[in-house]
Amino acid sequence: DEDFFMYYEDFDLGWRANLLGWRAYFNPSALAYHYRGASSNISGTRFLSGKYAFVRKSIDIRKHILVNRYLVLLKNCNFSLFLLYLPYLFFYELLFWIYMIIFDLRAGISIINLFKLRRRILNKRKIIFAKKIAKGRDIRKWII
Repeated sequence: DEDFFMYYEDFDLGWRANLLGWRAYFNPSALAYHYRGASSNISGTRFLSGKYAFVRKSIDIRKHILVNRYLVLLKNCNFSLFLLYLPYLFFYELLFWIYMIIFDLRAGISIINLFKLRRRILNKRKIIFAKKIAKGRDIRKWII
């Protein structure tokens, strides 16, 4: 999806594939190589601390992370699924936004981009769910 420059594009692709009936399987012998280094090395670190943590990323990267995490939800998640997971997300999001307001307002303001992209993302959402209907899968549980 051209709306995702970096971060969460793989999550978006996987979620859409799942909505269309694709399945992923674990193959313990599979190998993957990521050339030119990883986009961010976050293994073994926490979100707000550690060598490659969110706070140590450039302002542009933090803006992409922030906007794309909500774009993927807007594009792929229905309202009932969102409500189901809201109790789990609420506390984390509350702490995250307190941090953003106090320490990183420049990146936090980038959330305005989400509102600019809203119509285009919702149109893509309609296409995704229309394809699901065309495949004959039960769409009723996914409709808002």
